Amino acid sequence: MKKIIGFFRALWLVFTGMFASTTRQINQNAEVIRGRYDDAIGEQTKSLETFTEAVSDKGATIKKRQKELVKLQDELAEKKRYQQGAINMIKSLAKGFPNEEALKSSEQYIKCNDAFNTLRAEIAEKEKRIKDMQAAIEVSNKDMARQKAAVLKMRTEIANLKDEKLDTVSRVELAKNEAKANALLSNIDTHTKMDEIQEIRSMADSLEARAETSAELAGETKSNMEEEFKKYADANTDNEFDKLLNLGSLYDKPETKKEQEAVKLPE
Repeated sequence: MKKIIGFFRALWLVFTGMFASTTRQINQNAEVIRGRYDDAIGEQTKSLETFTEAVSDKGATIKKRQKELVKLQDELAEKKRYQQGAINMIKSLAKGFPNEEALKSSEQYIKCNDAFNTLRAEIAEKEKRIKDMQAAIEVSNKDMARQKAAVLKMRTEIANLKDEKLDTVSRVELAKNEAKANALLSNIDTHTKMDEIQEIRSMADSLEARAETSAELAGETKSNMEEEFKKYADANTDNEFDKLLNLGSLYDKPETKKEQEAVKLPE
């Protein structure tokens, strides 16, 4: 049973190792690396677009609230003018009454007083709204500043990822090419090839030496013959060579004048 378990365990390890090796080779492929970077860059870009859109919407909301704030401030200023108009109207009415009690009992005073109190309440409510809105806009502006900085950071990270992708793919391709070249170089039988080259060199040296020797021999033979000919040219004709040839016996010598006279025929 243990042997069976061990066999299947070994088989599992073999398949696991083959799978891990294949996975590693796939992950080291330049196109796969480029694709993984592209996926990461694509996700980052989508996140950036979504975040940028949200920040833009928030910026639009802040601008809208700023317009509402300006409107509230204008309304507050208008209410305050109405309030001051009510006060001025009471002062003007006071001139037509003999005393303060008579003034406060008049219908005009009561209306102006009611209007003044209403305006005062409205002014207080608008001032509170303005104060709260200003605080909210200030917080939103601070958040916007941080979010804009985040957008810029994300853009920088995406740009760096693109540069890193090019650099990493280039490094991987260079490393694989270098490893391939080294593997090819290690498989070349340089020893055998160099032995063949050495044989060719030796053969060429031998042929060259034989040619030089032949040239020297030819040169010495011609020189020796020329020297011998020169000796005979300068030597006396009555030399050993002529004696051996007995050239006198081959050619008749011309007769002298006395000899010619002695052998004349009688008349």
